[in-house]
Amino acid sequence: MDPVDLLLYEHSALRVLKSEWEGGYQRVDFKMLNDFVVNHHARVEDVYVFPMIKASNPDDLELAKNVDRISADHKLIETLGSNIVKWISSNDTDMLKRRIPVYWKILSEHNMTEEKTVFYRLKGTLDSVNGIVESIKSFGIDEYIKITGISSSMLEMYFSP
Repeated sequence: MDPVDLLLYEHSALRVLKSEWEGGYQRVDFKMLNDFVVNHHARVEDVYVFPMIKASNPDDLELAKNVDRISADHKLIETLGSNIVKWISSNDTDMLKRRIPVYWKILSEHNMTEEKTVFYRLKGTLDSVNGIVESIKSFGIDEYIKITGISSSMLEMYFSP
């Protein structure tokens, strides 16, 4: 599977989760969600996909600048998510009511920016990336399935984890 296809699939899963959260239904707790975003999704982008994008377009300085900015957004998302996890632990409902919507807004806008400015240009141009299977295993296959909604048979068909 092309890594861009996987990332776009994960973006779709995150949009569904956002909609569920806004509707008051949380089938995935926030700590697991943030762990997925930071330690799997953003990691796959930063470690595997973004370096390949820059290497395959060495003369496109605007693309490199966008990729660097998008990668830097991951730290903002990580920091906000970590704070939310702390506020959940301390039961700070006031901060949670104000910051969880901000988290979803930033994450959604970030993902849309990736789709509009980077991924669409690369669809089908990257080979399968070694390391994605290891990232999914490291995050946890059961947790990955719960967050993304991917079937285990589809996961096995594409990645044989």
